[in-house]
Amino acid sequence: MKSLVPAKQHIDTGKTKFFLARLLGWTRDYEGSLNLYQELLRTYPDWDQARREAARTAYWAKKNELGDRLYQELFTPTVDTLLARELETAASREGSKALSQRLREYIPPDPESTVFTGYEILRQTQSQASATGPLPAKLQTIRRQLRAEYVFQKRVWLEYKAKQAMWNKRFIRAKRRLQKLVQLEPENREAWFDFAQSQCALGLCGQEAETYRQLLAIDPKHNLAQRALERQKTRSKPAIQARYSAWREKGRGNLARMGRQQADIRVDVPVACQHGVTLTHSRFWENPDYGPSSTAQGLGVQARLRPNAFWSATLAARFKDYLDGAYEDQSTGEFGLRFNAWDLAHVDFQYARENVLPNGYALEQGIQKDRWRAELAPIITHSLSGHVGAEYSDYNDQNAGSRLDAALGYVLTDHPRQLEVTLSGEYRDTQHASQETPQNITHPYWTPQNYLGTAVTLHWQHDLSRFQFCGSRKNIYDLQLTFGTDSDSNPSLALKGKYKLDFKDHWGLELEGMIHESQNWDARSLQMSLTYSF
Repeated sequence: MKSLVPAKQHIDTGKTKFFLARLLGWTRDYEGSLNLYQELLRTYPDWDQARREAARTAYWAKKNELGDRLYQELFTPTVDTLLARELETAASREGSKALSQRLREYIPPDPESTVFTGYEILRQTQSQASATGPLPAKLQTIRRQLRAEYVFQKRVWLEYKAKQAMWNKRFIRAKRRLQKLVQLEPENREAWFDFAQSQCALGLCGQEAETYRQLLAIDPKHNLAQRALERQKTRSKPAIQARYSAWREKGRGNLARMGRQQADIRVDVPVACQHGVTLTHSRFWENPDYGPSSTAQGLGVQARLRPNAFWSATLAARFKDYLDGAYEDQSTGEFGLRFNAWDLAHVDFQYARENVLPNGYALEQGIQKDRWRAELAPIITHSLSGHVGAEYSDYNDQNAGSRLDAALGYVLTDHPRQLEVTLSGEYRDTQHASQETPQNITHPYWTPQNYLGTAVTLHWQHDLSRFQFCGSRKNIYDLQLTFGTDSDSNPSLALKGKYKLDFKDHWGLELEGMIHESQNWDARSLQMSLTYSF
């Protein structure tokens, strides 16, 4: 096995640079840290601990290819390769043909790729030897000689594969590997923190808190774990939110002629942290270009469930009461279900009953639709993402519509300054088109038929947060610029912006706006919210 520290005569010089490299990594000077580690490894090429920490730092710096190479060097040659060499040497020197053949039976068939599987088969065979007869003494000797290398390589391999999985957003796989790693190497602080982060990414914040507590029992001064646990405690407490939104659309003849405003007071009550109930009181102001304005109030309740890493669900119901009596009261709601298919894809299903309010005619007729949607979003790579979706809408005025959509996105630059380009397309069709008369509109909403639309979106997100871990306080803005065209010869341009800031531990501010311009349809939206967590 390689050495864990430099030769004795160089301990002082090597350790000083090692601790400086570690400190630079902790303070996010990743370039300086990696340069020092590389200098150390050129001087002490067998210093495994320095190579392992350099690999971790490379992943922190988003240099995953360098991290992969450094991790792989730690199990090169693999313990299965060493086992194969020892068994072949022992077999060639063995005088007994039968014993020589038996030794060769345990040579791993592909030792470079299996890393330690062959060794584990040998270990399992020895544990079952009482039932099948004792193993040759040489096999037992080889196994004992390679045990330390096996233990080290398995730990490093689990850490490496967990890092890879988290990089590629496969958090269930990462969580499973990290759980094994902390059992094998309970003093591994990096593994404990990553374990909690994988639980946070999966929405398992109750488990996340327990993992942070176990890490702090090992290292009470772990700064990030202390901060992350405090944030988890804040996220698991009740919160109250004031929210205001405004919407204005115009175009498509008389089909889009509406201004809407909404003010909400929301109380969110977490249940066992990862579940929750939200109660909402709303006030609505609706101002169509044609028809009387209206004021309404509403009540809503939403439940969120997260039973495990695979499943999550939402269930909501809302009641809207028009105060002036000009329009009928309305009830809406939704049910959503998400399944993480073993880190291969997210599968979503949603049913929602929604109000359709693009103009005064729709408001007067009380148009609603029942919308069913299914979506598949493969978990492809760190940089590549996409989805395909299908919708069916059933309107309460004997009309129906369908929609198919797909998108493929690629990240050009990485977090914290992330630029992503996305290509998207959609197909829409409605059973009956709108019919307009001087006094009324039948099906008073957009009814596209055999409609095709395509778009290119540039999405820029800049994370200005002081600490950047799952669950940390956020200071993020993002901008989206979308260029579109469609089968109606209607080129469009849309700009969206969003800013999110968590401050003073308990407060959160969010601002969001949108401008859409095209020949056929224009829209504006604004939303702002202020949240206080108790």
